[in-house]
Parts: sequence; C-alpha cells; structure tokens
Amino acid sequence: MSISPEKTFAITTLGCRINFYESEWIREAFAARGYTERSFESGADVMLIHSCAVTAQSERKSRSYLSRALRRKAKTGGVVALFGCMGQKREGELYDLYPELDVVWGNADLPGLVRFCDERSVDKDGYSIPKIYDTPSIDRWYSPRAFVKIQDGCNQFCTYCIVPYLRGRERSRPLDEIVSEVGALCAHGAREIVLTGIETASFGAERLCELSERIAENERVSRIRFGSLKPTIFTKEFSRRILQNPKVMPQFHLSVQSASENVLRAMRRPYGEKELSECVEHLYAVRGDLALTADLICGFPGETQEDFLVTRRFVEDAKLLHAHIFPYSKREGTVAAKLPGQIPEPEKRRRAGDLDEAAKRVGKKRFDTLLPLEHAILVEKIENGVAHGHTEHFLPLALDSDPGDAVGALKNFDPNEVVR
Repeated sequence: MSISPEKTFAITTLGCRINFYESEWIREAFAARGYTERSFESGADVMLIHSCAVTAQSERKSRSYLSRALRRKAKTGGVVALFGCMGQKREGELYDLYPELDVVWGNADLPGLVRFCDERSVDKDGYSIPKIYDTPSIDRWYSPRAFVKIQDGCNQFCTYCIVPYLRGRERSRPLDEIVSEVGALCAHGAREIVLTGIETASFGAERLCELSERIAENERVSRIRFGSLKPTIFTKEFSRRILQNPKVMPQFHLSVQSASENVLRAMRRPYGEKELSECVEHLYAVRGDLALTADLICGFPGETQEDFLVTRRFVEDAKLLHAHIFPYSKREGTVAAKLPGQIPEPEKRRRAGDLDEAAKRVGKKRFDTLLPLEHAILVEKIENGVAHGHTEHFLPLALDSDPGDAVGALKNFDPNEVVR
C-alpha cells in the first residue's frame, strides 16, 4: 500500500443531516490523529463513503462513490471504507461484490471506524446499538451554519421506512452536553444552529423549548432552526412558546409524507388529516408570515388519485415555501414492501412531477409574499463580489457584496433593491 508522507483522508456524505453531522465528527477525529483532508475527487490515503439507504436512489449513489474510490485505490493504494446506513444494511453483500473494499461499517462505534482506518488493527462492532458520541475538541469550522445532533434513533416503525432497523431506538443527548457543544461551535465561527435528529420531535416539546432558550442565551448565536419535525409536536402551547424565542427563525420543516387519511393510516404515521390541519392552523395563528416546508411521498402502495389530490391540496392550503418530493421507494424488510396495491414506477413519477409543479407554483407565490418582509441574510460565502446566504425565512439570496462583508455576519438589505 502506498502511503504519502503526509497522512490524508477524504470523505463524501450522502443522506440526512445526521449523516452530515457525523461526518463532521469523523473529520475532527481524523484531524486529531494528524490527517489532512483532501477533496474526494483528488483522492487520499483513506477514502470514506458515508452512505445512505433510505431510498434505492441513495444506495445507487453510495455505490457510485464507492466504485470511484476503489478505482483510485487500484492505481494509488490506500484504504477505502463505506459506513453508515447502507453499510449497516448490506455488509455481507458489499464484501461479496467488492472484495477489494477494506471495511464496511454500520452506524455504531464511529471511534472504532477511525481507529480501524488509521491502524488497521481494531475489531469492528458495527452492529451494536449506535451511540451518540461526544464531539471531539473542535479546532476548526467551515460554515456559519452548524448542525447539532440532539437525538438519534426512531421508535415509530412507519411501514415504508428502514431507518429504525438501521439506527436503533430513540435516545436523546443531555441538555448540558448540547449547550456545551453549541458554545464550542460558536467559538469557532458558527452563528446559526440547526438542532436535528432522526426523529427530532422525540426530544420532547418541553425540552426543545428549554434547549432553544438556553442556546439563545449565547450572544454569539444569531439564529436557531430545527431539523424535520413531525406535525403532532405543534400544539398551541408549543407553537406559541417556541416562536416567542426571538432567535428561533420563522421557518419549520414538517415531516408530513402524505395528507391523506387513508395513506397516513397505511404508513402508520402518528396523525391523520385532522391533526395535520391543526398543526398548520396552530403555527399560522402565532405567526402569519411563517415559511413552512415539508417532505412528501408520492405513489405509496394503495394511494388513489383522490388520495394524491388531498396531498396536493395540502401543499396549497399550507402555503408551502418548498417541498421535498419523493416517489415511494420500495425497501426490502419493511411492511410496505409487501402491501397490495403497489403502484407502477411511471405512475409514481407522474404524480411526483405533478406535485412538484404544484409545489413550485405555490412556493414561488410564498417567496414573493415573504421577500418584502426580509431584512438580512446570514452570509455563508462570498464569491466574485457576491454574498450568498439565507434570510430568516430561509429564502436563498445573493447580494452584491460590500467591502466590510464577512462570512458569518448578518448582511442587511433593502428588499426593494434588486436581489439575485
């Protein structure tokens, strides 16, 4: 194996915000061992693929990156590791298909993965219950927006979802530990904190409010956001209290999946049409200028055209700024994979395209409504005289940069000016 005098690593990440958070953990752990990061395209001594298995497409992308890393290994040597949910799900299969692959790892014992790649002498334990690891000492930061993992695992076992089988049961981090991590991140340039988890709402409504209030006490924190939240957390009291916090941004991402009572029941989601409607009602009752986004699945087994139209009406009624739309992806090992009424792929794609068009139309209208209310972006990067960032409502904007602009600063602007 050819190892350069300077130890290097490269990592590519697919999937959810939790994966991106854990990839930052991996980065810090390798840096602590004296490694320098290289881009995945340029290659390195250790090549890591943080995989996803939520959809068939995510698995294909994971395999594509793996093939690229193995082709480079054939030329230059080094270590190639695939870890994360696809590794948890398909260890034996991947070893059979890719005999030159050094290690397949699951979601557990991330410190062991780092040791294995560095020392090649550790017995791996990738299939025990994944833990929530303390963040290593933070010596660097890359972005003013920082994702902070507050929770892992899921107890819901929705019929379409493989994640509970790969991530284990719900478990949450202590508040003091999270607040301490936020402080360390802010000391290294983070200004917007995104609290996230596999099932973020299972952290608890009261504890989410308390955590947000404690984080808001940090003067370096400008903004607080959340990962996906299931609609049932938005009671009148939670909606009122969480939005009373001036640092909580008026934007929420809802894990909706469908707005049809029949489909929600078949999905085994913990709410129906009534609860979903009440969620939106409670939020808009507190702030009429909210920006709501949502995850939606098209073509779930048994979904009729009438069910689909209910979901499309929800997009309009909720005035969604944006929707992440997925054709239903059949996942082996889930209940939904064996349900009757499987919908042909062309029809799933047709519905997804129809819903996407509706969502873009509604989103454009919502964007135009919210833009006059905006005052500032959080500057995330400056390129060629242009400052890029997001507003409070998470509208992506690009503004002409001024000499005093800096990454991580709030850049005020007049919404009546031309914005890109």
